[in-house]
Amino acid sequence: MSHERDELAQIIKAEYTRAVDRRRVTDCFTAPADAIYAAGYRKPRTITTAEELGALDTGSVVRDETGDVLKLTHRGWLSTDDEDASYVVLPATVLYTPEES
Repeated sequence: MSHERDELAQIIKAEYTRAVDRRRVTDCFTAPADAIYAAGYRKPRTITTAEELGALDTGSVVRDETGDVLKLTHRGWLSTDDEDASYVVLPATVLYTPEES
């Protein structure tokens, strides 16, 4: 089992137990979800169109379909070894955007 999975299981168990103890059945589902979200877990954002890719801010980092990790700079996309990348192969997973910091 992974550390992340164990951490999620503990959050779910704690929130589910609180909801059951308060006899609030609907909270058995919403409370764990709220706690997981509050702990910082997010589903990775997937970019599937050129328009979505073009809307990313300078400093954004993605992993493209081929597994390459690329950063958007004022010059365009750069690979992790600072080589110019002529394009990003979609779909791509957003790993970082400047507003996340």
